[in-house]
Amino acid sequence: MARKFRWTRALYRRAHREARIYDGHGFMYHREPALVRRYRELWDKHPQHDDPLMLPRWRRYPLDDEPF
Repeated sequence: MARKFRWTRALYRRAHREARIYDGHGFMYHREPALVRRYRELWDKHPQHDDPLMLPRWRRYPLDDEPF
């Protein structure tokens, strides 16, 4: 039985990198890789301007939100 696909930070970064490579060198592939396809489906479902998971944690949240 196949496991359900889960996005992790490592998979997300890898998909982001592969999507950029595929955009520049798509002629080298016979078809779009599965991870890139899932990445594009994720962006179609949740369009964003900036990708928050690609920023470090200290830049994602303002310093005032941390209680310590």
